[in-house]
Amino acid sequence: MDNNANVAYGVAFERVCIVQRQKIAYLGGKGPFFYNLQEVRRWLEKNFNKR
Repeated sequence: MDNNANVAYGVAFERVCIVQRQKIAYLGGKGPFFYNLQEVRRWLEKNFNKR
């Protein structure tokens, strides 16, 4: 699958990013196809130990 539709319509990619202590602690893939919210949730649970 190419990216022609995104380019033609000026679509910007979304990324899920977690910033901790002024540094990027987690950077997901370009969305909407290459990021995974379950991965973000696992990262948050691992680093903040809450469920």
